[in-house]
Amino acid sequence: MARRLFEVRRLSRIVSRTLCCWLLLTGCSTAVLAGSAAEAEKVLRIGSYSGAEFMWPEQAQWIAAAAEQLGYRLEFVSLPPERSLSMAASGRIDGDFFRQPLAVTNYHSLMPVEVPLETLDYWLYQRADRVCPKNAGEVKTLKPVGVLGHKYFDFFYKISEVGFEQVASFDAGIKMLKVGRADYLAFIKDPRSLKAGERLGVTLKTCLTRPLLSIDGYLYLHEKHKDLIPEFEAVLSTLIAESS
Repeated sequence: MARRLFEVRRLSRIVSRTLCCWLLLTGCSTAVLAGSAAEAEKVLRIGSYSGAEFMWPEQAQWIAAAAEQLGYRLEFVSLPPERSLSMAASGRIDGDFFRQPLAVTNYHSLMPVEVPLETLDYWLYQRADRVCPKNAGEVKTLKPVGVLGHKYFDFFYKISEVGFEQVASFDAGIKMLKVGRADYLAFIKDPRSLKAGERLGVTLKTCLTRPLLSIDGYLYLHEKHKDLIPEFEAVLSTLIAESS
């Protein structure tokens, strides 16, 4: 009887030790896997207003490639212009794609990656049946229509002597031109702009021989990533130089 009790106790100790070792090994493996997963999932979520990454695909590829070289997966988050800025400024997303300095004047938590992605030239678009201004000085007598969340329109609001209109989208801005409630819309020179007018039943044209406004566009990151910015600038500069 005593021998049988001894054997049972010995077996119990062996099982307990085996179970402890298994739990220890499993716990270590889980920790290692969790750490590896965390390393693999370093993500930068970047706001993209109005599908900006599709309008500037090469620039989007540059910053995605730069992020990858620095160990991050870049994820574009499509948002309305104003919301994209406010979410980036509050740190709910990590930054905002292809913004110009006028857009971030009041967002002090956003820091530029000081490598211009491209110079943005804003041209004057009018209905094709309207007479173009003869020079930039005459533009002040025309009423612009601007899109909420696109801060570059502030420049055109300020130079206008006859007021301005604001709408929620570029399509709505073109419709304002169509019905005569505004005289012009400032936008980059792009065939898609003319096609958008045709789609909405109005023929557009650009006026003047040069753009009314030219500004460099940048990637902006939230200040929590300020230590990453110098590395991002170095890698991004190299990628852009190699592509030219």
